[in-house]
Amino acid sequence: MSTLFYRYPRLTLLSVILLIAAGLGAFLSLGRQEDPSLTERFGTVVTVFPGASAERVEALVTEPLEEAIHGLAEINETSSNSRSGISVITLQVREDLSVTEVDQAWTLIRERVASVQSQLPAGALPSQVERQYVGAATMIVALSWNGQGEENPAILSRLADELEARLQNLSGTEKTEVFGAVEEEVRVEANPDELAALGLSIADLARLTARADSKSPAGELRAGAVDLSVEVAGEFDSLDRIRDIPVAQAEDGTFIRLADIATIEKSARDPARAMAVVDGRRSVLVAAYLQPELRVDHWSQAADTVIADFAASLPGIRVDTLFRQGDYVDERLHGLAGDLAMAA
Repeated sequence: MSTLFYRYPRLTLLSVILLIAAGLGAFLSLGRQEDPSLTERFGTVVTVFPGASAERVEALVTEPLEEAIHGLAEINETSSNSRSGISVITLQVREDLSVTEVDQAWTLIRERVASVQSQLPAGALPSQVERQYVGAATMIVALSWNGQGEENPAILSRLADELEARLQNLSGTEKTEVFGAVEEEVRVEANPDELAALGLSIADLARLTARADSKSPAGELRAGAVDLSVEVAGEFDSLDRIRDIPVAQAEDGTFIRLADIATIEKSARDPARAMAVVDGRRSVLVAAYLQPELRVDHWSQAADTVIADFAASLPGIRVDTLFRQGDYVDERLHGLAGDLAMAA
Protein backbone atom coordinates (compact mmCIF):
# COMPACT_ATOMS: atom_id res chain seq x y z
CA MET A 1 0.00 0.00 0.00
CA SER A 2 2.86 2.35 0.80
CA THR A 3 4.23 1.98 -2.76
CA LEU A 4 0.85 2.33 -4.46
CA PHE A 5 1.49 5.81 -5.81
CA TYR A 6 4.96 4.81 -7.02
CA ARG A 7 3.63 1.85 -8.95
CA TYR A 8 0.73 3.81 -10.50
CA PRO A 9 1.94 7.28 -11.53
CA ARG A 10 -1.39 8.04 -13.24
CA LEU A 11 -3.17 7.53 -9.94
CA THR A 12 -0.71 9.91 -8.30
CA LEU A 13 -1.34 12.56 -10.97
CA LEU A 14 -5.11 12.15 -10.66
CA SER A 15 -4.96 12.50 -6.87
CA VAL A 16 -2.91 15.69 -7.13
CA ILE A 17 -5.35 17.15 -9.66
CA LEU A 18 -8.32 16.32 -7.42
CA LEU A 19 -6.64 17.92 -4.41
CA ILE A 20 -5.85 21.08 -6.39
CA ALA A 21 -9.41 21.26 -7.75
CA ALA A 22 -10.89 20.79 -4.27
CA GLY A 23 -8.63 23.50 -2.86
CA LEU A 24 -9.46 25.96 -5.64
CA GLY A 25 -13.17 25.25 -5.22
CA ALA A 26 -13.01 25.88 -1.49
CA PHE A 27 -10.97 29.06 -2.02
CA LEU A 28 -13.33 30.49 -4.64
CA SER A 29 -16.46 29.73 -2.58
CA LEU A 30 -14.96 31.21 0.58
CA GLY A 31 -17.01 34.03 2.11
CA ARG A 32 -15.00 37.20 1.59
CA GLN A 33 -15.59 39.82 4.27
CA GLU A 34 -13.10 41.64 6.42
CA ASP A 35 -15.08 41.44 9.67
CA PRO A 36 -16.81 38.43 11.24
CA SER A 37 -20.59 38.25 11.59
CA LEU A 38 -21.72 39.01 15.15
CA THR A 39 -25.03 38.04 16.72
CA GLU A 40 -27.34 40.88 17.70
CA ARG A 41 -27.71 40.27 21.43
CA PHE A 42 -28.41 43.86 22.51
CA GLY A 43 -31.53 45.90 21.88
CA THR A 44 -33.96 48.45 23.27
CA VAL A 45 -37.67 48.84 23.92
CA VAL A 46 -38.61 52.48 23.30
CA THR A 47 -42.01 53.86 24.27
CA VAL A 48 -43.00 57.49 23.77
CA PHE A 49 -45.54 58.99 26.19
CA PRO A 50 -45.99 62.64 25.11
CA GLY A 51 -46.42 65.17 27.88
CA ALA A 52 -45.90 62.73 30.76
CA SER A 53 -43.44 63.43 33.55
CA ALA A 54 -40.54 61.08 34.27
CA GLU A 55 -42.37 59.72 37.34
CA ARG A 56 -45.52 58.88 35.35
CA VAL A 57 -43.45 57.29 32.58
CA GLU A 58 -41.68 55.10 35.13
CA ALA A 59 -44.86 54.00 36.92
CA LEU A 60 -47.22 53.62 33.95
CA VAL A 61 -44.92 52.50 31.13
CA THR A 62 -41.49 51.28 32.23
CA GLU A 63 -42.52 49.11 35.17
CA PRO A 64 -45.26 47.12 33.34
CA LEU A 65 -42.91 46.47 30.42
CA GLU A 66 -40.05 45.39 32.70
CA GLU A 67 -42.31 43.01 34.63
CA ALA A 68 -43.34 41.31 31.39
CA ILE A 69 -39.79 41.05 30.05
CA HIS A 70 -38.16 39.85 33.29
CA GLY A 71 -40.08 36.60 33.08
CA LEU A 72 -38.08 35.46 30.05
CA ALA A 73 -35.23 33.06 30.80
CA GLU A 74 -33.44 34.16 27.60
CA ILE A 75 -32.76 37.64 29.01
CA ASN A 76 -29.39 38.08 30.69
CA GLU A 77 -29.63 41.71 31.82
CA THR A 78 -31.96 44.71 31.58
CA SER A 79 -31.69 48.38 32.48
CA SER A 80 -34.17 51.21 32.07
CA ASN A 81 -34.17 54.98 31.75
CA SER A 82 -37.41 56.89 32.23
CA ARG A 83 -37.39 60.52 31.16
CA SER A 84 -40.06 63.07 30.50
CA GLY A 85 -42.13 61.76 27.61
CA ILE A 86 -40.09 58.61 26.85
CA SER A 87 -39.17 55.21 28.29
CA VAL A 88 -36.06 53.32 27.14
CA ILE A 89 -35.37 49.75 28.29
CA THR A 90 -32.04 48.21 27.27
CA LEU A 91 -31.89 44.42 26.90
CA GLN A 92 -29.12 41.86 26.61
CA VAL A 93 -29.79 38.29 25.48
CA ARG A 94 -27.76 35.49 27.09
CA GLU A 95 -24.34 34.81 25.60
CA ASP A 96 -24.74 31.01 25.61
CA LEU A 97 -27.64 31.05 23.11
CA SER A 98 -27.10 30.11 19.49
CA VAL A 99 -28.02 32.38 16.59
CA THR A 100 -31.33 30.57 16.08
CA GLU A 101 -32.11 30.75 19.81
CA VAL A 102 -31.30 34.47 19.84
CA ASP A 103 -33.78 35.06 17.00
CA GLN A 104 -36.40 33.12 18.91
CA ALA A 105 -35.63 35.16 22.04
CA TRP A 106 -36.29 38.44 20.21
CA THR A 107 -39.55 37.01 18.90
CA LEU A 108 -40.59 36.21 22.49
CA ILE A 109 -39.58 39.71 23.61
CA ARG A 110 -41.76 41.29 20.93
CA GLU A 111 -44.68 39.07 21.95
CA ARG A 112 -44.29 40.02 25.64
CA VAL A 113 -44.08 43.72 24.78
CA ALA A 114 -47.15 43.45 22.54
CA SER A 115 -49.13 41.74 25.31
CA VAL A 116 -48.59 44.73 27.62
CA GLN A 117 -49.70 47.42 25.16
CA SER A 118 -53.33 47.27 26.29
CA GLN A 119 -52.23 48.05 29.87
CA LEU A 120 -50.35 51.23 28.94
CA PRO A 121 -51.97 54.68 29.19
CA ALA A 122 -54.14 55.85 26.31
CA GLY A 123 -51.70 58.62 25.39
CA ALA A 124 -48.67 56.31 25.09
CA LEU A 125 -47.54 55.42 21.58
CA PRO A 126 -46.91 51.75 20.64
CA SER A 127 -43.61 50.39 22.00
CA GLN A 128 -40.83 49.80 19.49
CA VAL A 129 -38.48 46.81 19.94
CA GLU A 130 -35.19 47.52 18.18
CA ARG A 131 -32.28 45.08 17.88
CA GLN A 132 -28.90 46.81 17.96
CA TYR A 133 -27.14 46.11 14.68
CA VAL A 134 -23.55 44.89 15.07
CA GLY A 135 -21.36 45.16 12.00
CA ALA A 136 -18.95 47.31 10.02
CA ALA A 137 -19.86 49.26 6.92
CA THR A 138 -18.97 47.59 3.63
CA MET A 139 -18.94 50.83 1.65
CA ILE A 140 -19.15 54.52 2.58
CA VAL A 141 -19.97 57.15 -0.05
CA ALA A 142 -19.78 60.93 0.41
CA LEU A 143 -21.94 63.47 -1.42
CA SER A 144 -20.70 67.06 -1.48
CA TRP A 145 -21.51 70.27 -3.33
CA ASN A 146 -19.34 70.80 -6.40
CA GLY A 147 -21.42 73.28 -8.36
CA GLN A 148 -21.78 77.00 -8.62
CA GLY A 149 -23.38 79.13 -5.96
CA GLU A 150 -23.92 78.55 -2.27
CA GLU A 151 -23.87 75.04 -0.86
CA ASN A 152 -27.31 73.57 -0.24
CA PRO A 153 -27.11 70.80 2.39
CA ALA A 154 -30.86 70.14 2.11
CA ILE A 155 -30.47 69.09 -1.53
CA LEU A 156 -27.52 66.87 -0.59
CA SER A 157 -29.68 65.19 2.07
CA ARG A 158 -32.46 64.43 -0.40
CA LEU A 159 -29.95 63.03 -2.91
CA ALA A 160 -28.37 60.92 -0.16
CA ASP A 161 -31.79 59.44 0.59
CA GLU A 162 -32.13 58.52 -3.10
CA LEU A 163 -28.70 56.85 -3.19
CA GLU A 164 -29.52 55.03 0.05
CA ALA A 165 -32.69 53.63 -1.54
CA ARG A 166 -30.75 52.41 -4.59
CA LEU A 167 -28.12 50.65 -2.47
CA GLN A 168 -30.79 49.15 -0.20
CA ASN A 169 -32.49 47.61 -3.24
CA LEU A 170 -29.20 46.05 -4.35
CA SER A 171 -29.15 42.28 -3.87
CA GLY A 172 -27.11 41.31 -0.81
CA THR A 173 -27.48 44.59 1.08
CA GLU A 174 -28.21 44.05 4.78
CA LYS A 175 -28.98 47.67 5.70
CA THR A 176 -28.07 51.26 4.85
CA GLU A 177 -27.60 54.45 6.88
CA VAL A 178 -27.23 58.17 6.20
CA PHE A 179 -24.91 60.35 8.31
CA GLY A 180 -24.70 64.14 8.41
CA ALA A 181 -28.06 64.73 6.74
CA VAL A 182 -29.81 68.01 7.35
CA GLU A 183 -32.60 67.81 9.90
CA GLU A 184 -35.38 70.18 8.93
CA GLU A 185 -37.53 71.84 11.57
CA VAL A 186 -40.45 74.22 11.60
CA ARG A 187 -39.55 77.41 13.44
CA VAL A 188 -42.24 79.62 14.96
CA GLU A 189 -41.08 83.10 15.96
CA ALA A 190 -43.81 85.03 17.79
CA ASN A 191 -44.01 88.75 18.51
CA PRO A 192 -43.86 89.13 22.34
CA ASP A 193 -45.90 92.35 22.33
CA GLU A 194 -48.76 90.82 20.35
CA LEU A 195 -48.69 87.73 22.58
CA ALA A 196 -48.92 89.90 25.69
CA ALA A 197 -51.82 91.86 24.20
CA LEU A 198 -53.72 88.60 23.77
CA GLY A 199 -52.87 87.44 27.29
CA LEU A 200 -50.75 84.57 26.00
CA SER A 201 -47.26 83.34 26.85
CA ILE A 202 -44.77 81.27 24.88
CA ALA A 203 -45.83 78.21 26.93
CA ASP A 204 -49.48 78.83 26.01
CA LEU A 205 -48.53 79.07 22.34
CA ALA A 206 -46.60 75.79 22.52
CA ARG A 207 -49.53 74.07 24.23
CA LEU A 208 -52.03 75.31 21.63
CA THR A 209 -49.75 74.17 18.81
CA ALA A 210 -49.24 70.70 20.32
CA ARG A 211 -52.98 70.31 20.89
CA ALA A 212 -53.68 71.09 17.23
CA ASP A 213 -51.29 68.34 16.09
CA SER A 214 -53.53 65.35 16.73
CA LYS A 215 -51.71 62.00 16.48
CA SER A 216 -53.77 59.81 18.77
CA PRO A 217 -57.28 58.41 18.24
CA ALA A 218 -60.13 60.64 19.36
CA GLY A 219 -62.20 57.66 20.54
CA GLU A 220 -63.68 54.33 19.59
CA LEU A 221 -66.82 53.31 17.71
CA ARG A 222 -68.23 49.98 18.86
CA ALA A 223 -70.74 47.98 16.84
CA GLY A 224 -71.28 44.52 18.20
CA ALA A 225 -67.99 42.63 18.13
CA VAL A 226 -66.28 45.26 15.98
CA ASP A 227 -64.22 48.09 17.51
CA LEU A 228 -63.10 50.95 15.27
CA SER A 229 -60.75 53.77 16.22
CA VAL A 230 -62.00 57.26 15.41
CA GLU A 231 -59.31 59.74 14.36
CA VAL A 232 -59.54 63.46 13.73
CA ALA A 233 -57.74 64.70 10.62
CA GLY A 234 -55.58 67.34 12.23
CA GLU A 235 -52.00 66.13 12.03
CA PHE A 236 -49.54 68.69 10.67
CA ASP A 237 -48.79 67.96 7.02
CA SER A 238 -47.94 71.43 5.67
CA LEU A 239 -46.86 74.89 6.80
CA ASP A 240 -50.30 76.25 5.90
CA ARG A 241 -51.87 73.83 8.39
CA ILE A 242 -49.64 75.28 11.11
CA ARG A 243 -50.28 78.88 10.04
CA ASP A 244 -54.03 78.34 10.35
CA ILE A 245 -53.95 77.22 13.99
CA PRO A 246 -56.44 79.38 15.97
CA VAL A 247 -54.80 80.87 19.06
CA ALA A 248 -57.38 83.40 20.26
CA GLN A 249 -60.73 84.99 19.40
CA ALA A 250 -61.06 88.67 18.56
CA GLU A 251 -63.81 90.94 19.89
CA ASP A 252 -65.72 90.72 16.61
CA GLY A 253 -65.88 86.92 16.93
CA THR A 254 -63.23 86.09 14.33
CA PHE A 255 -60.34 83.80 15.16
CA ILE A 256 -56.76 85.03 15.34
CA ARG A 257 -54.47 82.59 13.54
CA LEU A 258 -50.93 81.70 14.50
CA ALA A 259 -49.70 83.34 11.28
CA ASP A 260 -51.22 86.67 12.45
CA ILE A 261 -48.87 86.92 15.41
CA ALA A 262 -45.88 84.80 14.41
CA THR A 263 -43.57 83.96 11.53
CA ILE A 264 -43.61 80.28 10.51
CA GLU A 265 -40.91 78.83 8.27
CA LYS A 266 -39.18 75.53 7.61
CA SER A 267 -35.39 75.58 7.86
CA ALA A 268 -32.41 73.41 8.72
CA ARG A 269 -31.90 72.65 12.40
CA ASP A 270 -29.41 75.12 13.87
CA PRO A 271 -27.14 74.09 15.42
CA ALA A 272 -27.01 70.72 13.67
CA ARG A 273 -26.77 67.65 15.91
CA ALA A 274 -24.42 65.92 13.45
CA MET A 275 -22.31 67.14 10.55
CA ALA A 276 -19.98 65.46 8.03
CA VAL A 277 -17.04 67.30 6.43
CA VAL A 278 -14.89 65.77 3.66
CA ASP A 279 -11.90 67.70 2.27
CA GLY A 280 -13.22 70.85 3.93
CA ARG A 281 -16.66 70.51 2.28
CA ARG A 282 -19.99 70.00 4.01
CA SER A 283 -21.03 66.47 2.99
CA VAL A 284 -23.61 63.77 3.58
CA LEU A 285 -22.43 60.17 3.98
CA VAL A 286 -24.24 57.00 2.88
CA ALA A 287 -23.08 53.71 4.42
CA ALA A 288 -24.10 50.25 3.18
CA TYR A 289 -23.71 46.93 5.01
CA LEU A 290 -23.38 43.53 3.36
CA GLN A 291 -25.36 40.47 4.45
CA PRO A 292 -23.31 37.81 6.31
CA GLU A 293 -21.56 35.01 4.42
CA LEU A 294 -21.69 36.79 1.04
CA ARG A 295 -18.74 37.72 -1.16
CA VAL A 296 -17.89 41.35 -0.73
CA ASP A 297 -16.03 41.52 -4.06
CA HIS A 298 -19.11 40.58 -6.09
CA TRP A 299 -21.36 42.95 -4.13
CA SER A 300 -18.84 45.81 -4.38
CA GLN A 301 -18.72 45.54 -8.18
CA ALA A 302 -22.50 45.81 -8.35
CA ALA A 303 -22.48 48.71 -5.88
CA ASP A 304 -19.82 50.52 -7.93
CA THR A 305 -22.12 50.35 -10.96
CA VAL A 306 -25.05 51.76 -8.97
CA ILE A 307 -22.92 54.61 -7.60
CA ALA A 308 -21.42 55.42 -11.04
CA ASP A 309 -24.89 55.61 -12.64
CA PHE A 310 -26.10 57.79 -9.78
CA ALA A 311 -23.12 60.17 -10.03
CA ALA A 312 -23.47 60.48 -13.82
CA SER A 313 -27.01 61.82 -13.41
CA LEU A 314 -25.96 64.58 -10.99
CA PRO A 315 -23.85 67.35 -12.55
CA GLY A 316 -22.55 69.71 -9.90
CA ILE A 317 -22.58 67.06 -7.16
CA ARG A 318 -19.37 65.33 -6.13
CA VAL A 319 -19.72 61.63 -5.29
CA ASP A 320 -16.68 60.00 -3.63
CA THR A 321 -16.26 56.47 -2.31
CA LEU A 322 -14.45 57.00 1.01
CA PHE A 323 -14.28 53.37 2.10
CA ARG A 324 -14.55 50.15 0.10
CA GLN A 325 -14.09 47.00 2.16
CA GLY A 326 -13.65 44.90 -0.99
CA ASP A 327 -10.24 46.50 -1.66
CA TYR A 328 -8.89 45.40 1.74
CA VAL A 329 -10.32 41.89 1.36
CA ASP A 330 -8.84 41.49 -2.15
CA GLU A 331 -5.44 42.62 -0.89
CA ARG A 332 -5.46 40.12 1.97
CA LEU A 333 -6.69 37.24 -0.18
CA HIS A 334 -4.03 37.93 -2.81
CA GLY A 335 -1.43 37.85 -0.05
CA LEU A 336 -2.88 34.56 1.22
CA ALA A 337 -2.83 33.06 -2.29
CA GLY A 338 0.79 34.11 -2.71
CA ASP A 339 1.75 32.53 0.60
CA LEU A 340 0.01 29.28 -0.35
CA ALA A 341 1.76 29.24 -3.72
CA MET A 342 5.15 29.73 -2.06
CA ALA A 343 4.39 26.97 0.45
CA ALA A 344 3.44 24.61 -2.35
